[in-house]
Amino acid sequence: MALPELHPVSEAVVLAHSAQIGATPAAAYARVPFRGKVLKVGVVQSAAVTGTATVGTAVNGNAIAGGSL
Repeated sequence: MALPELHPVSEAVVLAHSAQIGATPAAAYARVPFRGKVLKVGVVQSAAVTGTATVGTAVNGNAIAGGSL
């Protein structure tokens, strides 16, 4: 259910952790307790990945952005 108003704070950082990226990725989920816009998506990689890894992001199952590492 969408909330009726935008959150009064101008920006908030929401974090999620995935145990695995690369050929067999594991999904990561984050709970956001307010309505707003996604302004930026970042990734911190903690292990080596050979080749290209794709990181996809979505809100309620709807893709919002993608990128390659």
